[in-house]
Amino acid sequence: MKRLTLIRGFQNNPGLKKNAASPYVSSHLTLVISPKKLTIILTLVALSFVLAHVAVQYIRFFHGHPAQLGFLHQMNLNDENNLPTWYSSSILLFSSILLAMIGLANKHEGNPYTLEWLGLAAIFLYLSLDEASSLRQ
Repeated sequence: MKRLTLIRGFQNNPGLKKNAASPYVSSHLTLVISPKKLTIILTLVALSFVLAHVAVQYIRFFHGHPAQLGFLHQMNLNDENNLPTWYSSSILLFSSILLAMIGLANKHEGNPYTLEWLGLAAIFLYLSLDEASSLRQ
């Protein structure tokens, strides 16, 4: 299991109380992301969109219902500004956040390739914005 750790701390300040109930005590935040569970969840969501698209197209062509109360547009994988587009944009934004976290962790540890990771984060952020708002036509 991969483990992603975020550390949040405060400077030593003689004026701050050092008891466990104080919110100003140094804290450690751990975020654990299971690649296997995340892959299963994302795959199931993507398959749900594919099945909904197939069902909508089946009803459209074989039963003669062209609009289907808006479901045709909302579940069509070929259209923009619908639920599958939102899902795709969200995945790209999540990837951008993870890449930025990796870049900042590398910067904190003094590892090379910090700018490369942050550059990838910026590219994925642009892709997410493009997918969500249809920047290019």
